[in-house]
Amino acid sequence: MRFGQGHPCPKCGRPARWSRRKGRSCFTARCCSNAEIYPLAGTLFGHSRLPLRDLFLVLLHFTNSKVGFSASLTRRLLGISHPAAFTLCDRIRCHLAMLTGRNRIGGPGQQVFIDEALLRGVLTTGNRPNKASLVALCTRQDLLTAIVPDRRAATLVALIEHVVRPGSILVTDGFAGYRGLHRRGWHHEVVNHHRRIWVNSNGACQAQVETYWWHLKRTLRLTYLRIDRENAWKYINAFNFVYNRRTRSRETFWDAVSHFPAFPDDPRAYLEMDLELGLMPALQLDEGH
Repeated sequence: MRFGQGHPCPKCGRPARWSRRKGRSCFTARCCSNAEIYPLAGTLFGHSRLPLRDLFLVLLHFTNSKVGFSASLTRRLLGISHPAAFTLCDRIRCHLAMLTGRNRIGGPGQQVFIDEALLRGVLTTGNRPNKASLVALCTRQDLLTAIVPDRRAATLVALIEHVVRPGSILVTDGFAGYRGLHRRGWHHEVVNHHRRIWVNSNGACQAQVETYWWHLKRTLRLTYLRIDRENAWKYINAFNFVYNRRTRSRETFWDAVSHFPAFPDDPRAYLEMDLELGLMPALQLDEGH
């Protein structure tokens, strides 16, 4: 899937025919006997002693489960220790999170539903409260979530202008942080929940994003109980990877095993992307993906 026959030889640079080397997880070129490639290197499957069949089995459970898959279930499924199961689940979550992407959403005439939520039960250090502020932005097809340092108007407006394409119709509730969107040229539809209005006079509602919050909070509450703030982006973006494919669930597993972003030794290296806004990191994919 990553290389295929005809991949250039690293020694001579010519298209080569590759064959499996007996007893080792590498392939050698027929043109140069000492030219080797390791298909698992640089992926979530690298540096693991578990059989690839077991790794694919756990990844299949991750992509098919609606409420996540914990390390305890992985431990009982494979018969391995809990630290090994936790490491495997952490690498799979990081892989799915990096595949989620950071493409802009919306477009001229498209509705973008925006809502913020306070996620409780997030483990933090120091004097910081055990909670995190999240903002969800979604259309009828795509969804992305951002962890923000606060819910002030300046933060929310900067986030919207960063990820939403111009010309979109923004649908929000009556939160004060969204009041300045009209002055910045956005078409803004308000659904005032404080007055128990769920559909405004133009037919706009927030059922799309409210449904997402229900599924996300149920997953975090039932499966993971508590998550660390530094690792929250993995859990949430891995959930988003599956949630964005809910209408084409047969493609979820194949999307996960058909794309291999560069898996770093320290996945937190992706935190430097959108660090000022506090957005969750994700690898930028091509528009075709």
